[in-house]
Amino acid sequence: MDRSQCRPASDQIRMGTTFRSTCSWGISVTAVELVPSIPKLFTYFHPDGLKALSSPKAHVVVDDGRRYLERSSQKYDVITIDPSSPVSAAGASLLYSVDFYSLVKRRLEPGGIVAQWLRNSDNAAKSSISRALRDSFPYVRVFGSVVHYGLHFLASNRPIPAQTAEELLARMPDPAIKDMMEWGPETIPEKQIDRMLSQEVDTGQLIVLSPGTPALSDDRPINEYFLLRELLTSFVPEPRERLRHILAPEKGLGSGRVVLELEVNGCAVTNTSQSSGKIP
Repeated sequence: MDRSQCRPASDQIRMGTTFRSTCSWGISVTAVELVPSIPKLFTYFHPDGLKALSSPKAHVVVDDGRRYLERSSQKYDVITIDPSSPVSAAGASLLYSVDFYSLVKRRLEPGGIVAQWLRNSDNAAKSSISRALRDSFPYVRVFGSVVHYGLHFLASNRPIPAQTAEELLARMPDPAIKDMMEWGPETIPEKQIDRMLSQEVDTGQLIVLSPGTPALSDDRPINEYFLLRELLTSFVPEPRERLRHILAPEKGLGSGRVVLELEVNGCAVTNTSQSSGKIP
């Protein structure tokens, strides 16, 4: 992809890290932020933030990221998605679903790339989001964070070529190299990129973490219904192992015993209570 003609879009400014890094490439950037006050705090996190905000190539739009893509006819070479933390936050699924990726595909130029960050999450969320991306794009590559803080997905409708650290570094402008090195942990650019490339994992490895979990969709927000999975963590040695934890009948319950059994991503959870004529 020719850097001089690249047009990226970034969903959410938040701290502004992705927006600032993209601006360091000297290309036209559009950032979409839901909360109007967030761009005003950019300089709080980045003292040089005003430089990025005042650039004629930087455009900040206050809107819902998904709605913006729905209403815009603009196409982009790169779309970065950095949803709010935690992954289980209400509404976060709308930026990880197959429905959303269907929209993203319509806003990508041929050969364009989606860059999606997924912070540390449980196996069901990793599996469902990986499956959603793999079902939506024919080419997906995944890299673990160099500081072990989540996963970085790259997805496209065309092959994403494997390149060496030297090849990638040769395409980076000096400001982008400087920005990359701010985060470490390496002190030499080639080693930093080598470390990034060494973290690649196959999407299949992520999907099998919870093989029975379907692809995340708008009407199946797997990542948001996490409470029972969190509670089950202490009971299940392996997330994929089937659990049937049935509470022992309490003395005296007799025929009034009511059992509520829920199936949660392959794990059966049973709750027992005294019947009062109503489902607990």
